[in-house]
Amino acid sequence: MFSLIVSILASLSSVSTSTIVEPDSLYVVNSATIDEAEKLREQYRKMMEEKNSVGNQASDFRFITREGEDTSLLRLPTDKNILLIFYDPDCDDCHAAIDSISNSSLGGKLHVVAIDSEEDRNRWEETAGSLPEDWTVGFATDPIQEDETYYILTMPTIYLLDKNKTVLLKDTTLDKVSKYN
Repeated sequence: MFSLIVSILASLSSVSTSTIVEPDSLYVVNSATIDEAEKLREQYRKMMEEKNSVGNQASDFRFITREGEDTSLLRLPTDKNILLIFYDPDCDDCHAAIDSISNSSLGGKLHVVAIDSEEDRNRWEETAGSLPEDWTVGFATDPIQEDETYYILTMPTIYLLDKNKTVLLKDTTLDKVSKYN
């Protein structure tokens, strides 16, 4: 069956039959028609997708809470699933997501962890108090974006983790989180 798919793709796209197609992603990996830069982008995208993937333990990172505690994601004590939200204090979409969580039943069902992964600690300190008191609100002290611990393309970026910090949903929406719980 796999060789049939490769043959069909080869005939449709003038790609040689030695081209490798990954069944799970359906991306052509080795193609004479794709330039080297596109191949590198595809390899990078796949590498980023594999980070913090569903079913694996979330990557740990250090942060400072608004109470001044130096901690990390994996050290957080909780008996609830975790809604991990990476946000920027100046992001309108982040404010909308934060308001949605605050006004829904999610906050009561989940341990909400809101992390500012941007570089402006002063701005975070000015705004951290505006988030709900029962949330864990932190400023990342590890360079999450620079070292690509998490693949953050847009803000907010939302993950759902179980109480053991295993990824249940990655780069998800609040609607999907609501349906999951």
